Amino acid sequence: MKRIISILCIGILATSFTADNNRDLIVEQFQRLSGEWEGLFEFTSPEDNASKQVMPAKCESKYDGKAWLYTVTYDEGNGEYFEGAGECLVNDDGTMMMYNGIKWNVTDIQQSGDSTTVFMETKGKDNRKKATLRQTLLVTETTFILTEEVKYDDAVDYFVRNKHLFRKRK
Repeated sequence: MKRIISILCIGILATSFTADNNRDLIVEQFQRLSGEWEGLFEFTSPEDNASKQVMPAKCESKYDGKAWLYTVTYDEGNGEYFEGAGECLVNDDGTMMMYNGIKWNVTDIQQSGDSTTVFMETKGKDNRKKATLRQTLLVTETTFILTEEVKYDDAVDYFVRNKHLFRKRK
C-alpha cells in the first residue's frame, strides 16, 4: 500500500513539474516575442477554402508580465492598411491559453535548439461550420510563425486558414 501511495505521489509531482515547466516555457516565448517584427500574412479565402492570398504585415508586441499583447498592421496595397490587436494569456498550470477570448488547450510543447513550438487546439466554428481549430506558434530568436489550421467536423484533413510569418526588425 505504501508503495502504491509513493508511486501516486511521484506521478503527481512529475505532472506538476511538467505543467509548471510548460507555463514557464510559454511565458519565456511571450517574452521573446517582445519587439517589432515584419513579414507576411498568408490566408486561405473563406469563400472557397482554397484560394491563397498574401500581404505584407508588421507586428509590435510585448509581454506585460501577465499577457502577450500585440498589434498587427496589414498592408492591403494601394496605400490601404488595416490593424488587428490581441492578447494571449497562459493559465497557472500551462495547460490552457486564453487567446483573444477563446480557450485553447495546450496539446504539446517542443524545443529544438533555439526554437520552441507551442501546439494548441480548440473546438469552435469556421465559416459558420463546426470545426476543430489548431494553432501552432513557432518562436526563435529572430523569427516567429503563427499558423491556424481548420478541420471541419465532417472532414478528414486540416487545411491552413492563415499564417503569420515574421522576422525581428533590426
